[in-house]
Amino acid sequence: MEWSFRVLALGANISYFWRQEDPDMTEKISVSLTDEHAHLLQEAVKSGDYASSSEVIREALREWKTRRLLGQMWDEGVASGPAEPGLSMNDIKAEARRRKGLA
Repeated sequence: MEWSFRVLALGANISYFWRQEDPDMTEKISVSLTDEHAHLLQEAVKSGDYASSSEVIREALREWKTRRLLGQMWDEGVASGPAEPGLSMNDIKAEARRRKGLA
């Protein structure tokens, strides 16, 4: 999957193309940003931390995806109930190391 972004104007829209494995499947979408968000995007590039606004958006999407995944994992952990009685964090770590062949 490839993302390509282009800032049109401060506070205006961001146009981007989304291409999946099939290069013929490209969809153009416009996203409206507030002046503040557009300014943040431009400042991130000006600072030298990012080479382009595309990099800023890609990283933001990756972080958003990771946050959602961690939230789902947290919810699953809570839903699974309490740990076995008497099982300490050291016990859990030791078991993980054993399974990875590090112990």
